[in-house]
Amino acid sequence: MFYKLKDDALVLKLKEESIFLKNSFGDVIISVPNSYNLFNKIKPFLNGKYDMDVILSKIKSEKLAFFYSQLINTLEKKHFLLFSINPIDIDNIDSFTLKYLEYIDNLDAITLIGHRFLRVSANSEKVFTIVNELKPKNFSLVTDKTNVCSIKISVENNVWFISKNNNKIYLTSKPNVNYQDSLTDLPILILRLCISVVFVELGRQICKINNQKIFKDSYIFDLDRFTLN
Repeated sequence: MFYKLKDDALVLKLKEESIFLKNSFGDVIISVPNSYNLFNKIKPFLNGKYDMDVILSKIKSEKLAFFYSQLINTLEKKHFLLFSINPIDIDNIDSFTLKYLEYIDNLDAITLIGHRFLRVSANSEKVFTIVNELKPKNFSLVTDKTNVCSIKISVENNVWFISKNNNKIYLTSKPNVNYQDSLTDLPILILRLCISVVFVELGRQICKINNQKIFKDSYIFDLDRFTLN
């Protein structure tokens, strides 16, 4: 297995050369004395270029090999590592997927974005213009002018809706048929914000990221308070 230490990993030395690690998911302490120095020795091999099974097999000390095996296992479970059965080359990962790497563990479990069709249904050319400005470069825009007030944005089977009711904007993965207030009078800044949030969620779904501490299935934009919940 090939491993790459994620860029969001914070590593600190504690007393007796033990180690503290923190990332977007949480933190972990490796209390084994001298673990900080041992980590720094294995760190150069956590760049996605080395087969860790081969590296560990070359360690003559069974005790040391066991420590590194346990360390890798802990880092993997705590989401500090990106891993794959093949060498990991960041240059071959598209810019859209790169934004989500800190939330991805198993690189083999996702389909790299590549070229995709972004489909948008709306009753305003202004919406199409904003989407075209914000969309990833490797997404082709397909527009559908409708009479429905809500906005539908989808990539393959991943769909999000933007609708408005009683001065609140709803961003949801399911349509709200009762929320049909016009969105065309909204300032461009607010429309851009809503569409940007939808893009983040579409990326999360495409990359199969399910972290409810960070991402949600719906959002409410309260125009009276100008807050996003």
